[in-house]
Amino acid sequence: MPYADQRNVEANAVVVGPPGNTGVLQSVAMTSGQILVGKTGYPPAATTLDSSDGSLVVTTGPGTIDVTVAPSVRKCVITLSCGATNISTNPSYYSAADASTGDFASALVFTPYKGIARHLSVSRNGFPATTPTDTLRYYDGTSVVDSALAVTFPSGANAVVLGTGSTEVVLDAGWPIEMKSTETSATRHAATFEFEEVPP
Repeated sequence: MPYADQRNVEANAVVVGPPGNTGVLQSVAMTSGQILVGKTGYPPAATTLDSSDGSLVVTTGPGTIDVTVAPSVRKCVITLSCGATNISTNPSYYSAADASTGDFASALVFTPYKGIARHLSVSRNGFPATTPTDTLRYYDGTSVVDSALAVTFPSGANAVVLGTGSTEVVLDAGWPIEMKSTETSATRHAATFEFEEVPP
């Protein structure tokens, strides 16, 4: 076997053979939790495992690497509507393709998991001159709450969107939700909002 000069090898480092089995041995120093990754034609490199899309959680330590699957986060769009029912009484309430003048008296929609509600959009049929406000409401097991997600129609508008700003509302799993509207023009309303799970 050809002679290999063992000088210049770092303490506690991984020793790598020289190209062509001749010349100086090389060493690769590593820190806690690093691994060697090969590279064709070149010495391997010390690197740390990572997850570019966040689907894995990598925890490193002295002589250890722990890899776990990151919890998945569910997202959905929730729609609440009057269905075929016109609303003309202030206030009126709508939820699961139904509307009523009674609070939480129409068919209900429930939150599928604990999550963050944001980006509320509301539309109505026609272009009435009224300027109603539609507000997302929920029942938290103790009381009915008007949330911070609310939009007001300009006169003659048939749709309004709450922008992508910082207005967000956290809702627990299984809470009944509805929209409250101050509409008086006998129109039908539909509301949608994004709902993103809060990991346990």
